[in-house]
Amino acid sequence: MGWWERMRTLWPERSTWRRVARHPSAHAPSARDILTPSFAPTPSTLAECGARDLVHRDGSVIGLSLSGRSWIAHGPLVLGFAPQLEIVRLVAVRHLVAELAACPHNAKLEAIDLRGNCIAGADRAVLESGLHRPIAYIFD
Repeated sequence: MGWWERMRTLWPERSTWRRVARHPSAHAPSARDILTPSFAPTPSTLAECGARDLVHRDGSVIGLSLSGRSWIAHGPLVLGFAPQLEIVRLVAVRHLVAELAACPHNAKLEAIDLRGNCIAGADRAVLESGLHRPIAYIFD
C-alpha cells in the first residue's frame, strides 16, 4: 500500500467532518468554554500574592520580596494588605521592564530593589523615565 492509499484510509471524508460539526463530542469544549475567559481567584493574603521575606516594623510590613509578574498584577492588593510598605525587592523582571515602568502603584513606594536582575543601561533609562516612579530604584 502506497503513501496515498494510506492517507485516504486515515483521513476522514467530508461527510464525516459535517457529522462531527452537527453532533460534537461530549468531550469537546463548548463555544462558551472557549469564548469565556477563566479568571483566577483574587489573592486574599500577602502569601497568596507570592510575597516572601517580609520585613516588619512596629507590627506593620514595610518591606517584602516578590516576583516582578506578581507585583505588576497584584501591586494594588499588596499595598492594600501592607499600607506602610516602603520597599519591594523584585525578582525576575528582566523581561518586564516596560510593564514595570508603567505600573501606577510604583509611585507609592520609597524604593524598588532590583539587584540581581541584570538590568542594562537602556532598561534602566526606561525605568527611570517612567511616569510612576518610586523615590529610588536600587540596581547592582
